[in-house]
Amino acid sequence: MSAIVLAVACVSYLWATDVLRKPPEALHLFQALDALSAREGFSLNIGPALQSDADDPAQAELLGQILAATAINASVIVAAEDGIHWKSIRSAAKVMKYLEDNSPRGENNFDFAATAMLSPYTPFFPGSYHDGPGRQFSVGLEAANFVADTFEVGKLQTAQARLSDGLAEQARFLDAIAQQIQKTSGWTYLGLDATPAPNLDSSIGAAIEKVTGEKFGSAGNSDRGPNHHRCRALSPGQTRGLFRAHAAVARGSGAGAALE
Repeated sequence: MSAIVLAVACVSYLWATDVLRKPPEALHLFQALDALSAREGFSLNIGPALQSDADDPAQAELLGQILAATAINASVIVAAEDGIHWKSIRSAAKVMKYLEDNSPRGENNFDFAATAMLSPYTPFFPGSYHDGPGRQFSVGLEAANFVADTFEVGKLQTAQARLSDGLAEQARFLDAIAQQIQKTSGWTYLGLDATPAPNLDSSIGAAIEKVTGEKFGSAGNSDRGPNHHRCRALSPGQTRGLFRAHAAVARGSGAGAALE
């Protein structure tokens, strides 16, 4: 059965509080929040440690320690409407290196993102965040397994249409659920991003290998023999075509854009 997993951003305002001025206390606080998320079954995202180059880079240093010791998600914003944040880029690189050196096989880097031009409420882990009053939500998918289930071995010509149709069907179903949640909870639904995303137990690269019959990243076939009409690997244009999110659904003209 195809598996589509919803990721819900639970974003904290804690980066603006005084507790961060005392790293040992801050680390203890975030470890307690991490334990709470494990007990209650949600993924905790504490938002961007740095939103601009004016922010204190010590916050990114503390973030590295937090992410190495927990399963929390977080980010650093390295570019926005005001331009490229060069100091934040250096800070983000230091976080990545710290996690490489201080987490098993560096895997806690999966919980961190250096994001650019990512708006609040975008349902993209681990970059999701908000900067408003809250009580608003959007929906994103982890749908790499769905992509693999949708693709048929060797049938590249029909893969894009099958994926678009399948994601559109799932998006309409999930959009209806989200609108019902809006009615019953009082929270405002901002939209849905139906773009496929992988996870540790699912791979879009594996889905591409399934449909092409070749290792992901292998060279295209220049053979002019009897099977020359068959594409053995995806060109960049074909890859974009397969994963263009035709199925993105907006709640309505006042809902903000569903995200591609």
